[in-house]
Amino acid sequence: MSRKRPILVVEDNDQDFAILGMCLETASVHNSLERCASAEEFSAYMTHLDSAPLTEIPVFVFLDLNLPGIHGSDVLRRLKNHPTLVSIPVVVLTTSSQVRDIDMSYELGAAGFLTKPLSLDKFETMIQHVADYWFSCVKLPENAKHTH
Repeated sequence: MSRKRPILVVEDNDQDFAILGMCLETASVHNSLERCASAEEFSAYMTHLDSAPLTEIPVFVFLDLNLPGIHGSDVLRRLKNHPTLVSIPVVVLTTSSQVRDIDMSYELGAAGFLTKPLSLDKFETMIQHVADYWFSCVKLPENAKHTH
């Protein structure tokens, strides 16, 4: 594939989004980031995907659970029920460490659950591990299932 597909980040916090972008860059993950910061933006994004070319389909999703207007579990459910996105890995990246949130995320099809660390050093280390695994070791789906 000549152009790297984007990473979707569903995150309402500007600072957390900026830190994630910086950490991905430091970890040599150079995919562009598509951001949805609210329920409205996520709904518009999902509508756009129905007619988007493969190059615009995300290769990976980072998902916060605490979002304005919609809970991350609803976002995860929609992602995993969308025929184009069902095979795309979704990693929950949130402040929660509640057992119920962890269990619910995996039950709905999350590929991983990460609690945002409080220190920048720990955040960078965690994202480096994510990058090493998901963008160096694991083979991600190159062809999202399109229904068109």
